[in-house]
Amino acid sequence: MDARCITLNNEAVRIGSGRLLSHLRSEGLNYDLWVTGTDCGSTVHLRVDDLTDSLDSRIRAVLVGTATTLDLATRPHT
Repeated sequence: MDARCITLNNEAVRIGSGRLLSHLRSEGLNYDLWVTGTDCGSTVHLRVDDLTDSLDSRIRAVLVGTATTLDLATRPHT
């Protein structure tokens, strides 16, 4: 896969992940989301406000099956 295809794939994954998370966002989930990737696959990076074990499980359940790696952590407070 060339660099242009990787970029397009990462953008598609970002949009799709955002749509999958829309229900949680409507419940008040605040997060930063970005995607990185190579020709071997994509990683969805999420930094979430006040991430709890329960919320971690819910996010993972929503994004399961997307054929990506998930990098999930609490967003640092500024």
